[in-house]
Amino acid sequence: MTSDHVDDVERSTTRRSILKASLVVSTIGIGGTATGLAQTDDASDGDPETHTLTVGLVDSDDADIVSGDVTVNGETKTTAPVDGDPATIQTTFELEDGTYTVSASSELRDEMWYAPDQEVTIDGEDEALSLVLYPPGSDELEDDPDTETHTLTAALIASNDGAIVSGDVTVNGETKTTAPVDGDPAKVLTTFELEDGTYTVSASSDFHGETWRANDQEVTIDGADESVSLVLYPPGSDELEDDPDTETHSLSVYLVESSDADIVSGDVTVNGETKTTAPVDGDPTYVQASFELENGTYTVSATSEYRDEIWSSNDKEITIDGADRTLELYVYPPDSDELEDDPDGEEDTGSDGDTGEDDTGGDDDTSSDSDTGSGDNTDGASDDSDETDGENADETDGTSQNGGDSNADDTDETERANDQQQSSTADTPETDCPNNQDN
Repeated sequence: MTSDHVDDVERSTTRRSILKASLVVSTIGIGGTATGLAQTDDASDGDPETHTLTVGLVDSDDADIVSGDVTVNGETKTTAPVDGDPATIQTTFELEDGTYTVSASSELRDEMWYAPDQEVTIDGEDEALSLVLYPPGSDELEDDPDTETHTLTAALIASNDGAIVSGDVTVNGETKTTAPVDGDPAKVLTTFELEDGTYTVSASSDFHGETWRANDQEVTIDGADESVSLVLYPPGSDELEDDPDTETHSLSVYLVESSDADIVSGDVTVNGETKTTAPVDGDPTYVQASFELENGTYTVSATSEYRDEIWSSNDKEITIDGADRTLELYVYPPDSDELEDDPDGEEDTGSDGDTGEDDTGGDDDTSSDSDTGSGDNTDGASDDSDETDGENADETDGTSQNGGDSNADDTDETERANDQQQSSTADTPETDCPNNQDN
């Protein structure tokens, strides 16, 4: 019994010795003959030697030791109190010799704080590292992780038949056209690389000879890729929340006075609205008025109080068609021939040419054939001339005769006849002889 127990112990010791010695068989030589055996006390085929990296996190505001996530060599661990000690919050990694990048983050004060990446080298011994955390946007962060982007994929669908169609998609001021992916007509889309945030997506497509639109849609990027499908509707569809035909454009009007081409201030009227031109950004050489107008044709008119007169422009038609416009209007003084419709230049129908001059009485005027009140007509042979003579005598009564009774009673037939006779007698010497010869 004793002999068997001793044999067992010896056999066990022998096996342990062989394993501990790590017997290595050398390569087989040419011809299959073993080249020999070698023994060593060092382990060469076991697990590689590792060392401990200990990491703690510090708040940059008040240098408090805080909890957070630490990433090394693709492995992420959360720091925690050691043996329940709140002053010792850390985590550890077992690493082989080499150089590693260490990154960390922590949710502090309802924000995600980050530490700048830091390199550490493991070289045959343990290492310890403290990383300082900074709030978002801090100048201490060399590479702000908030600038990380994610992919938004957008596709367009026709409302009439559900077909996927090509069109333009606009996000964050950037417009892209959807296109088949790898030539697949069933996958017509476009992509945008966006940071975290909320974006408005709009789309349109030239479809069936018209521009179809989608209602604007909001999408939120929050740490992950997103996709959106927009439905396109024809113009005037009740499904469209807003009609692009109501879009307005600016009409800028400035006034130029016609005499020396100075830019002047004045009132401009468009579509029933009147505005006064004013310097733009205080620049006296850039005086204008602006109107926001929908597409259409409008009549523009203007006036300006200039040199103590009201100068006016001719009416001008201008068409707004999907773009801003600028208009220059010349203003002209009253009675200018350049004004197409000048109310001051209308004929005065209440005047009778030279008749007023005849009524005020100049003897020289009686020699004119065109004067209706001349004495020449009193010598006519016809009854019509005599009748006209009498009428003219009545009109000149009290105005063209010397010493005549200007207050004569018109109803007194005898006195009126005497006046006519006196008028005829007084005018006879003044008439020219050629008139008598003409008779």
